[in-house]
Amino acid sequence: MVLEEAVIIAGIGCRPSCPASAILALVAAAGRRPDLIATIDLRLSAPGLLAAAAALDLPLRGFSAADLRRQPTLTAAPAAARHLGTPSVAEAAALAAAGPGGRLILPRIQNECATLALAAGDAA
Repeated sequence: MVLEEAVIIAGIGCRPSCPASAILALVAAAGRRPDLIATIDLRLSAPGLLAAAAALDLPLRGFSAADLRRQPTLTAAPAAARHLGTPSVAEAAALAAAGPGGRLILPRIQNECATLALAAGDAA
């Protein structure tokens, strides 16, 4: 896979009350514009995440906790495991959306209420 041809996926984990501004700040800090936002299906209706996706004009895709647990992540968050049933949301969602052969290009970064990781893949 050539990185220039790859789809860039932003995996995002957030608290339900996280504002769009905090999510958008992480996207800006990542330094690359994603083509897609991926998250855990439990957060697909979070107002801040929906607003951030709309502001960026990006599609939003959700994955179950079981799907996310199957991904080979670099980091784990005990709080996510307790509350969401998966030790990783940002990295795992980015990898799940990247499809087979996808790879992390930015491990998890975080702020006060959200996490973000970037993966490159074919978004299968």
